[in-house]
Amino acid sequence: SLRAGAVGSQQLPKTGGLSRFGDAFKTIVRVRLMHSQARTMLVRKWGDEWIAEYGNPIPNSGLASGVPAFGIANLMYDTAFGRQYSRQNLEDIHMFWTYIGYVLGADEKILARTPEDGMKILNFALSIAPPPSQYADELNRVSNLLLDTMMNSVTFPVFDKQLKGY
Repeated sequence: SLRAGAVGSQQLPKTGGLSRFGDAFKTIVRVRLMHSQARTMLVRKWGDEWIAEYGNPIPNSGLASGVPAFGIANLMYDTAFGRQYSRQNLEDIHMFWTYIGYVLGADEKILARTPEDGMKILNFALSIAPPPSQYADELNRVSNLLLDTMMNSVTFPVFDKQLKGY
């Protein structure tokens, strides 16, 4: 759920959060289970012909390309606003998100080994993304409503003042 994702995001930077019994680790495993359940339900609902034509829902390659999207892309946005990162920072954030992708179930054979490989994967994933459908505006509206609800249901002490306009 979106709430689980928000709570998991809060847990990620905490000391021990990604350890075997850490709260963030447990949340990531729950998300992995949720992905598996959704994938199984969609395969049953849509059938083999649909899957053969359009592909597996929540594919492993999608998980693997999500790693640079969450890790490296965020650094790229910061860099565009003038933030400077060392090579070590880049490698650390890449390894952090690669581990999260691994726990989510991404096959380690297709996870990017370096930040540069992650950028190549991100570039490729963005280059083949289909254009938005006629439902995109409505889906974005609903997504924003869900995001607003989620943001108001969780506390982000560092960001709340900026994001919630206090």
